[in-house]
Amino acid sequence: MKPRSHPTDQTSLSLIQRLRNNDDTGWQRLNELYRPLIHYWCRKNQLSESDAEDLTQEVLAIVSAKIDSFQHGSDKDTFRGWLRVITRNQVLMHLRTSKNSPQGIGGTTVLGWINNIPANGEESEEIDQQTQNTEQQILFQKSLELIQSEFETSTWTAFIQTAIDGRTTANVAADLGLSNGAVRTARYRVLRRLRSEFGDVLN
Repeated sequence: MKPRSHPTDQTSLSLIQRLRNNDDTGWQRLNELYRPLIHYWCRKNQLSESDAEDLTQEVLAIVSAKIDSFQHGSDKDTFRGWLRVITRNQVLMHLRTSKNSPQGIGGTTVLGWINNIPANGEESEEIDQQTQNTEQQILFQKSLELIQSEFETSTWTAFIQTAIDGRTTANVAADLGLSNGAVRTARYRVLRRLRSEFGDVLN
């Protein structure tokens, strides 16, 4: 039940530090993890599929240029919040351009969308719980997909059934033919790997 070997020896570094070191595997991880969420934010602001794809790429390019400016100084200064502000700024700029373009969609409609985006790209005081849950689910699901191949099937199944499905250790151990300790170890190993790879960008 040992995790399979990981393709990089930099997993002890936080993902943000790997980005600042311009590590290619770090940027690949960030792209795989956050692209779906950025795309979700863009689509939630009524952008078309093609525009959402274009803006997602623009946001990732900005993150690449400005990663050194991100400061995780408190619980409020999360990477997700920083990325959301960048995305909102780009969406707002896009909608304003669309409003002023002769080929743009209806001005009244665009104005309504613009008015629903916080001024100056600032975070709103509160983000509704449903939105937070959706964002967290997108990130968590994707992060699990990215590390699943590193573990044996029995390890992964023990983790999913205890940590995600909420089954008891004893029941899972009996079903998988493992000891209770082996099931607890499997859960710990996957959670440790998840935290070491994405712990600084999942909040």
